[in-house]
Amino acid sequence: MEQKTREAKYYMEIETRNSEERKRQAGMKNLGHSPMVENFPPPTEKGKTRDIVGQKFGISGKTLEKSLEVVDRIDRELDDKIKLFFSQSLDANVDATVKLAKQPTETVQEVMERTGEGKGLVNYTSPLLG
Repeated sequence: MEQKTREAKYYMEIETRNSEERKRQAGMKNLGHSPMVENFPPPTEKGKTRDIVGQKFGISGKTLEKSLEVVDRIDRELDDKIKLFFSQSLDANVDATVKLAKQPTETVQEVMERTGEGKGLVNYTSPLLG
């Protein structure tokens, strides 16, 4: 899931730029100005960027958004064991993992001790996660 999220993150940046350009051109058209750049074809997909990208990767936009939060935490994390734990947990349970990703390192370490370092959050629920 981590790899899929990283690929979706890259695609999301591209889709966001395309969306902004379509909005800009639509605004110019509404003001009666003709664009000086090539016209984009009418959008074939409607909706939020996260939903469009999520659909292309076989996950919901909300799940993608949560997965992106976890990947951002993995990227900021210094401890390799915690990075691995988040990566494994993301494969097993996105909702629990995103809750844990919002917690301080000490809480993450405590959850790791309770679940076993190399296992990730399979079906773990904890009062520590709120």
